[in-house]
Amino acid sequence: MPSPSGNAKKNLGGGKGHKRAARGGNKKSQKNFDFCQDFMDDITGGEDVAPLTIARVERLSGQGRMELLTVTGKVVKAGMKGNLRCKKGAARSEDNPIAAMLGSFVILQEADYGSMVMGVLNRSNVAVLKEYFPDAPRSYFETTHQGGDGFDWDFDDGGAAAPEEGAEPRPGPPMPDDVNIDVL
Repeated sequence: MPSPSGNAKKNLGGGKGHKRAARGGNKKSQKNFDFCQDFMDDITGGEDVAPLTIARVERLSGQGRMELLTVTGKVVKAGMKGNLRCKKGAARSEDNPIAAMLGSFVILQEADYGSMVMGVLNRSNVAVLKEYFPDAPRSYFETTHQGGDGFDWDFDDGGAAAPEEGAEPRPGPPMPDDVNIDVL
């Protein structure tokens, strides 16, 4: 019996994705992991990483662009490096190690002609790097918001006391059945 399409064998085992998963992950996440480990080794070793810095994702603009807050407190718009770009659902999946979500930390390369996100850090990397950036803005490395929804509700009545008994009620807007033509 001849093979299905010329001399090539048909892959009935599940395709490239299954083979890649058996080898231990995809190339993009492995490159990101290696780059982040090298960056961490340089920081902890005391080496100068001048063009690179850490930034937190503040706003996603789409098309691989985002607004970032750097460790120095500067707001920067940057694009993602080519091998970090994801398609549709993968870019929104929290399980994806290279997906930059709101509040996640990235390695940013700042330049005069345009900034670029070079790597996406995971939580354990951020916990280690936190102590090497003491000049970071207050609560910069906090990933959770305290107080639930982020609003501080003021329940103080501002010193206004309850109306006394027998006092006249304050006049409000006229109601349709209480319209006085002389006042208008």
